[in-house]
Amino acid sequence: MRAFSPLLALFAATVSGMAVVAPDVQYQVVLNTNNRFPDCPQSSAEPTKLVRLFNADTETFMYSTAPGFGTEAEARDGYEFDAVAASVFLTPQPSTVPFYHLLNKETSTSFYTRHERERDAVLAEDPEGLLWVDHGVAAYVFPRRMCGAKPFYRAHNMHSGSWFFSTSEQELDQMVANEGYTTPAIAGFVLLA
Repeated sequence: MRAFSPLLALFAATVSGMAVVAPDVQYQVVLNTNNRFPDCPQSSAEPTKLVRLFNADTETFMYSTAPGFGTEAEARDGYEFDAVAASVFLTPQPSTVPFYHLLNKETSTSFYTRHERERDAVLAEDPEGLLWVDHGVAAYVFPRRMCGAKPFYRAHNMHSGSWFFSTSEQELDQMVANEGYTTPAIAGFVLLA
């Protein structure tokens, strides 16, 4: 009688339609905890800073990639520089996806997502366009953790209507625990500023 490896025996049994139990089979799963991808596509553009601004009167955040907008010395419409939230691309790059921007007319707050279906679902709830303005693609981000990209977390404040975005889990946790933000999710994957 021939000796088969447990995996080969399982394959042979599956092919012949028999059920085989291989209790001594061990599997090794190797996870890439460094999230390094040797085949990361070369980008033709440098990433741009995405700045976060805060309006203390309305308790809302705004985000911009516009050059010179949101610098520490500048305040617009009550918004002042809060932080550089991330680095994003302004043009499509290999392996990036659109980062859609919707503006809420009622609260003057922005919603961003990398998911076209999520954007479409928000717009479908407002077919007459009375609440949301579709600003199209704001930037380009990675669809998953790759090329050194980190999760770009988002959370929503039902009281102010504001959306908060950050690459910091600690910052997100603080906003959820102390500032009334809920429904944390990952909006996309971005480069650190």
